[in-house]
Amino acid sequence: MEENTMSPIAIISIIVLLAFAGFLAASESALTSISRIVVEELEGKRGGALLRKYSAQPARYLNVILLVRKLCEFTATVLLASIFLRNYPSAQAMALTVLIMVVLSYVVVGVGPRTLGKQQPHKYARYGIIVAYGLAFILGPVTKLLITLGNAITPGKGFRSGPFTSEAELRDLVDQAHERGLVESNEHEMIHSVFELGDTLVRELMVPRTEMVWIEKDKTLRQGLSLALRSGFSRIPVVGTGPDNIIGIVYVKDLAKRALDHHEA
Repeated sequence: MEENTMSPIAIISIIVLLAFAGFLAASESALTSISRIVVEELEGKRGGALLRKYSAQPARYLNVILLVRKLCEFTATVLLASIFLRNYPSAQAMALTVLIMVVLSYVVVGVGPRTLGKQQPHKYARYGIIVAYGLAFILGPVTKLLITLGNAITPGKGFRSGPFTSEAELRDLVDQAHERGLVESNEHEMIHSVFELGDTLVRELMVPRTEMVWIEKDKTLRQGLSLALRSGFSRIPVVGTGPDNIIGIVYVKDLAKRALDHHEA
């Protein structure tokens, strides 16, 4: 009689635990995908003020979400194992528990909720941060203690220069954003050109002295305009006695304006 009353309660508990774990997974996915600009846009809505606190200390809330999500999954696993142990031999009960929980954790807590969190980040981030704030208030000391223990047994001190370990990873992130339509083509090219500019030497941009295009100071406007059109340069050095004696720079727009205003020049 006791088994019949306990089994439905255990099953309902498993469903509630996995549903809550799925909600936390969706919230985590949403919180990690929103930017500071989105946080500012949501500040006037419900949960917006808490999102501002999250942006200042994201680790505090993400850590407690991870802790409670794992706690829900492990508790559901134990409850499911207790149900199977009443009806099946130990080995068979353990095998069924592992098989079912792997599927449920992957689909119900993993793929499904995380996809929803990415698709509707505003919604899940606003409601998720409310829950995370309450959990952090209650379980904050526990998460700090666990993190301290983790840091004590983990070698190294983490990344000091941010989450990107190389320029290639940041380039790949920009490419992914471009493929998803988050970054326009011209913006994509501009960002990549910034990296290329950092690797460019000054001598690569300089024109060799033997290939310089200049004009003598005693040439006419039309001669200067003709030289600019033939060379394709918008700015041409004006020299005095020779190429080493540069006395100024003439702009093609100024040549065109002066030539138009003074036809006889």
